[in-house]
This record gives sequence, structure tokens and C-alpha cells, in this order.
Amino acid sequence: MNIWKSPFSVSGCWLIAAVAVGHGQSPEAWFDQDLEQWEKPGPQLTGSSVVRTFEDPEAAETEHRFIRAREEPGRAEHPFPGVQFVAKELSSPRNQVHVAYIALDEPGIRVDATAPDTSISSTDAWGEQTGALLAVNGDFFAWRDGTTFVYGDAVGGGERWPYRRSARIGNTDHSGAWYYGNYGWIAFGDYGVEFSNTQHVKNNRDEYGAHSGWRPEEVTGEIPEGTHALVSGFSQLVIEGEPVVCADPTSDCFSDRGDMHDRHPRTAMGLTEDKETLILVVVDGRSSNSAGMYGTELAELMHDLGAWVAFNLDGGGSSTMWIRDRGIVNQPSGGAPRSTPNHWGVFPAED
Repeated sequence: MNIWKSPFSVSGCWLIAAVAVGHGQSPEAWFDQDLEQWEKPGPQLTGSSVVRTFEDPEAAETEHRFIRAREEPGRAEHPFPGVQFVAKELSSPRNQVHVAYIALDEPGIRVDATAPDTSISSTDAWGEQTGALLAVNGDFFAWRDGTTFVYGDAVGGGERWPYRRSARIGNTDHSGAWYYGNYGWIAFGDYGVEFSNTQHVKNNRDEYGAHSGWRPEEVTGEIPEGTHALVSGFSQLVIEGEPVVCADPTSDCFSDRGDMHDRHPRTAMGLTEDKETLILVVVDGRSSNSAGMYGTELAELMHDLGAWVAFNLDGGGSSTMWIRDRGIVNQPSGGAPRSTPNHWGVFPAED
């Protein structure tokens, strides 16, 4: 089997794009409260829930294999085979959250990330240019010597980003920077899927009970051989099934990122324990319609969505989710999507 074209050979693998989930209500309660409305055909407006239905018969007949062995027939869109999309607004505080589940064993799709390039693109532009089905923004970044670099490691199109574009471990040009080595990652390759915990988690692995993933006892810049796509992020939100919990969300419980102590638009990525589901989430913020989330709220959300491991990605004005034929499904806080160096994308499988 060609893992690169269809990264998983195990059934029940979904990438989920959840578009509107607010903090303060569990996904179980969210799904249960609107069961009857979700099962009605066509577009619906039910309280604060907006559900759009695609007419694709093949997608409509696709078996619904949700994380945690849920079976929720009729409750999500199927814009493409293997791709589900849900829209929801929650309260306390009001938040619009964008979440997606994708069956990674679906033979018609594959996952990739941005290949190394000197240019930057908004998520929607990158998705359109590369022929993606769904895309979200990726790692944090900054400018140096006239070009951008990501804070962590990056691989896209089977090619690893060079030191000039990546502050990954081993790049001594960044060794004194506050962000150096802080990142964790999720990667796809010939081996299937793998993750690496952040530096903070590895250095405190006994406290967190973190003994899984890529070289869990070693902070290293090495990555698995045969990696085709990799995106980094930090802080780590969920560690071996446990969300990071802060007694005070404005405290320094996320010691590697100060912006986790304020409400902001957020993007996050996660995996289920069996590595059969990749979870991508975008939370709107900085508006009266959506407050954004503290780091600890985002951690709780990712855990509730079924993530066994999860990482914070670039947020603020970068937070964007795009779906082919739909366009941008969230509301970027800057009014227009920001150009960023790298992205996650779901693509039609190569012939």
C-alpha cells in the first residue's frame, strides 16, 4: 500500500473540520441537543446552530465513523468523500469554532503540507493554487533577512524546509531565541503518522506521564525517515489523553507561550490515540460574535473532540479554514485572511 497517497490502512480515520464550537458545552451535548434538526434534509437554522447539507449522493451514503466510536448519521456535511464539516455556535462565552473530521483511510484523499518556498500565501490562495480540498494555516512564523521562517520544523511535498526558512533544532542562528526548540509536531510519511511532544513536555515527561511519540525522552531535531509532510506547533494542549488544565486561565501554566493566557482566535491540530483521526480546529475571536479562547479552553475543547495529543498552531489573524467550493468558512479577525508560510491541506489522491 502507498501510505503517502492514503496515509492510513486502518478503518475509521477521519479529519474533522469543526466550524463553530464554543467553549462551555461538550460535543456530546452539542450533538444531542439538535439531533432532530440535524436529521432533517436541507439547510437549517436551529437556535444558534447552522447546518448546511451537500447533495452529493456518494458523500451522503458514506458511513459516519466519528471519533470515540460515535455514529451520528445526518449530522455533518460531506463536501467530499472522507471529509465531514460541522458548524456550531456555543455560549459562555460566545464562540464560533470550526472543526473537521477526515477519513484518512479514504482511498480518494491524502494529506500534505506546504512545500518550502520563499513566498507566503493566505490559506485560501494556497488551497486554490495547490488543488486542495480543505486547508488550514500552520506554524507560527516571523521575518528575517527579507524572508519568513517558521518557529519549528516543516516538511511539505516530501521536502524538508531548509534552515533559512525553519528555526528547527540544530539551526544555531536561532539558538538564543525564546521560541527555539519549543515546538512539537505531527507528521505523515511512509510509516503512516507520528507525533513528537514539545520540549516542555519532554523535559517534564514524568510529571505529565508522557512516554509516547517520537523519541519521547529526547529533545531532537531529527525526524522519522520517509516523512512527506510535517507541521509544528506549541504549546502542547493535550498530553496522552489529558488536557492541560490551568486553575487560572490567565496564569503561566503554559510556560512556553505567554499568549496562551489571553483569549485569541486559535488554530489547533490533534490526533486520536489510535492515530486514525486527525483533528483540525479553528476558533474565531476578537469580535462580539466570537470571543476567542484561552489556551486552557482550547485544550479542553481539543480533548472533548477526542484528541489524545494536540498542539496549538498560529492564531490571531492567521487563523483560517478554507474548503473548496465554499471558500473561507470562518471569520478571520483581521477582516481578510493573512498570508502565512505553511499550511495543512487535504488533497485528492494522486493517480
